[in-house]
Amino acid sequence: MYILDTNTLIYYFKGQGQVAQNFANVSPEEIGISTIVLFELQVGIAKSIAVLTKMEYAKTQFCQAFQV
Repeated sequence: MYILDTNTLIYYFKGQGQVAQNFANVSPEEIGISTIVLFELQVGIAKSIAVLTKMEYAKTQFCQAFQV
């Protein structure tokens, strides 16, 4: 059984390295993640969404100052 860490999953989601190819060679039943890794991913996703939301808001506010 393979227990994956946070970095490995981030590489997978970003398409970095050969993580996806390595996953293809392993049965899904043989792959697991810890609750800590799940928590870290959830926090990372929440922060990413918060940053994107703030950036979108700032962009909208910035553009309102000009005639488009």
